[in-house]
Amino acid sequence: MGKTISCANCGGCYDDELPKCPYCGSGNIKGAEKDYMEKLECVREELEELDEIPAEELQASVKKQVRRLWIVLLSVGAVILILAAVYFFVNQSDERDYKAEYLWQQEHYPEMDALYDSGMYDELEELLYELSEDEHANLLDWKHNEFMCDYILAKSVMRCLESEKEPLDRYNLVSLFDKEWQVKGMILRKDNYTEQEYEAMLPYIRLSETDFESRWKLTEEEYQDFYANLTANSGRYVSFDKAEAFVQEWIKENR
Repeated sequence: MGKTISCANCGGCYDDELPKCPYCGSGNIKGAEKDYMEKLECVREELEELDEIPAEELQASVKKQVRRLWIVLLSVGAVILILAAVYFFVNQSDERDYKAEYLWQQEHYPEMDALYDSGMYDELEELLYELSEDEHANLLDWKHNEFMCDYILAKSVMRCLESEKEPLDRYNLVSLFDKEWQVKGMILRKDNYTEQEYEAMLPYIRLSETDFESRWKLTEEEYQDFYANLTANSGRYVSFDKAEAFVQEWIKENR
């Protein structure tokens, strides 16, 4: 598992080895490159296995492998083009001003630390939103950034439930289901938080768990399937495609 990064588009935290943000789908250069290299290695291994195929099956197997090779290479080619475009865009942008970024950290990190140390997380959340608009802002290197990402996510479930004056549409239902599984991941990663941090998130965790149990009513098989997916992703998220498919069926049965 790589290190945790924050999506520049939606702010979600995820493993930097993933090819894209699991929440909004924005690309991740490092993860996409790793995915590309793994696909090439898979092709190499499959071609080596051709030597073990009996002679009478060789011709049919070669045709099948060639078709697969073309599909993979076309996919890889698309990734290369995307990476090249992103690289070109980044290098055409203004160079990162490390001095200004350092000075920004020296100016604002103490204020952020003071609010964190005082347990004033709601005030800190507002400050982070305000500071993020600064062109020299660097929140990723702040030592409490990962916790605040989780705290804000846990609160977002409460906000979603509070706004449910009208039935939630499909998009917001999928988002709610996805977030509530992410909250379950926070429970799995409880030891990663300080006692103060977890206590601050606990009211939102309980609210999320209560809504999850009363709303979705998964079968034991469905629950275990999602739970396995969650643990496979380091307790941070479930597959968005799986979540969307489940919610679509749930809507058919409950609307």
